[in-house]
Amino acid sequence: MYEKPRYMSVAECAQQMLEVENEKGEGAYSENSLAIGVSRLGSENQQFVSGTLKELSTADLGAPLHSLVLLGKRVHELEIDYIKEFAIDKESFDKAFAAEHGKA
Repeated sequence: MYEKPRYMSVAECAQQMLEVENEKGEGAYSENSLAIGVSRLGSENQQFVSGTLKELSTADLGAPLHSLVLLGKRVHELEIDYIKEFAIDKESFDKAFAAEHGKA
């Protein structure tokens, strides 16, 4: 079915990533994998939000352009401290980080 071209939001991207992982089951990431959502980077109304893919799948970051950054296995403590400030739910963020990296 043809759809008019449009920008993908962070929420749509996270939803589609979770659907693909559920379908393929390759274990590349999970609903508890941490990610960062960014919108309108460099503008006066830029927005950052961090959390699990499940949390970001319902996040509203407003107008485009959007980017989603999936955290890798090797993350520096300072990076975690910084992005935690943008967490949707700091407690959930700590639990997801501890589960993925064995520390919080």
